[in-house]
Amino acid sequence: SLAKKIYISMTHGDYSDANILITNKTNFANNVILIDWEYCKKRFILYDFLVFKFKSRLLYEFRKNVNNFLKTSISFSKQESFLIENYCANFSYKEILAIFLLEDLNVRIKENKIPNLVKINRDFIYYLKEINYIVNFL
Repeated sequence: SLAKKIYISMTHGDYSDANILITNKTNFANNVILIDWEYCKKRFILYDFLVFKFKSRLLYEFRKNVNNFLKTSISFSKQESFLIENYCANFSYKEILAIFLLEDLNVRIKENKIPNLVKINRDFIYYLKEINYIVNFL
């Protein structure tokens, strides 16, 4: 069968270093606070993991990290490997990347209010160029 099950879960939507605060206050569990939940939604189970792992919100890191992922030279911790092995074992790295890119493009289209775009967002244009490079690399 060509059908493959894509697991979804509630995701943060913008899981990056800028949205993870670490505090010295003892009244917070593990002293970690996640902020900026405006893009919270059900998505591909690896979405937040890959946003963070690829550093997809950092324009100059994204392409490099995706290339490392495709070459399988990106390192995974035991916990990270658990996610891939248990929820995406039947997908190739290219398929995982394709699902992620579709989800991420959807987030960015919503973020930029397309088709009612009032102002051109240079980060979004650069992101599209990066996607074009990645797709051509595949």
